[in-house]
Amino acid sequence: MIVKNGLVYNTVMKKFYKNDLKIENGKIIDIGVFDCDDFTVDADGKYVIPGLVDIHSHGAVGVDTMDSDSDKLVEMCKFYSSHGVTTLFPTTTTAKHVDTKKAILSVVEADEEKCTVSLRGVHVEGPYLNVKRAGAHPHDLLKAPDISETKEYIELAGDKRLYITVAPELDGAIDFIKEAVSLGAKVSIGHSETDSEVIKKALDAGATSFTHTYNAMTPIHHREPGVVGMALLSDAYAEFICDGEHLNPDVVAMSYKTKSRDRFVLVTDSMQAAGMPDGVYMLGELETYVVDGVARIKEGNLAGSTANLYNCMTNLMKFAGISLEDAVICATRNPAMAAGIYDKVGSIEKGKDADIVILDTDMTIEKTISRGRIVYDK
Repeated sequence: MIVKNGLVYNTVMKKFYKNDLKIENGKIIDIGVFDCDDFTVDADGKYVIPGLVDIHSHGAVGVDTMDSDSDKLVEMCKFYSSHGVTTLFPTTTTAKHVDTKKAILSVVEADEEKCTVSLRGVHVEGPYLNVKRAGAHPHDLLKAPDISETKEYIELAGDKRLYITVAPELDGAIDFIKEAVSLGAKVSIGHSETDSEVIKKALDAGATSFTHTYNAMTPIHHREPGVVGMALLSDAYAEFICDGEHLNPDVVAMSYKTKSRDRFVLVTDSMQAAGMPDGVYMLGELETYVVDGVARIKEGNLAGSTANLYNCMTNLMKFAGISLEDAVICATRNPAMAAGIYDKVGSIEKGKDADIVILDTDMTIEKTISRGRIVYDK
């Protein structure tokens, strides 16, 4: 396949250049100017960006990661493809150990040929969270980190990356972070009721990101930075849900100006109501109520989102007043870097997966190409 005449995004330069892409066997094998072949995609005058990478999504179109059903995950992927996502970390919610293992196994067993999105890892969000910042997680299942459990998760995941959210103030959490990282997992700080000194210890131990910054964590105070302050101040990656509900648009703008654009990570935290009408849905074991597209549990806490990553990216452009060139890396390079998979996805480079989104002149998604296959065509 040749993608011809497009304005191709260069992640290093953060600019668009007119180029062609040559694709074989699901990989980008060259970038330059090439003659047409039997299968040429004409992208003349259109933006060609890397496929989007969502490392925090519990589900969509009626499917929840905790359903532990590989076939349902394959169906769910079609929704992500239509919104430009080519790499996904299905995200668990707090559950019993055996149920989390089943969810991870369903991701591992999903048919890669049938799946229109690359499932390159699993985000384990819970149960190693602080009950005081539980959000929409069941309190009775929350507990201190358990490295023996996590070793089972890592072994079960095989070649898929494990990305774990941990509240670092919990008993044994700092040692847990060190060992989990040594085993190849990525650790993100979240659902935490602690101070900046504990956060510094967690970062020193190997934690490299923050989960849905601002939400379910101690806020900034002028005498104590809290978790939010350290998320903005540190060199770690920080997730942000830019759906217009979880964060005020001005807070998004402030955070973007404060946080390096190379560390600002867009996520959806979507749940099974994404792409569905208002109604009653499940987030793991919790019943959620979606009204006007906003999901909450009965106590009123937000329960994930109904957002898609492409809209989060265009929202960031509006909220922070930034260009497409600056916004693209927040939904591609940065999440791939945070999850430790940037060697495979997250930019348009020779040798990487041929994961590409073609945007029409009106900024709508025209085509999504995943591993060299057209998986969505407007």
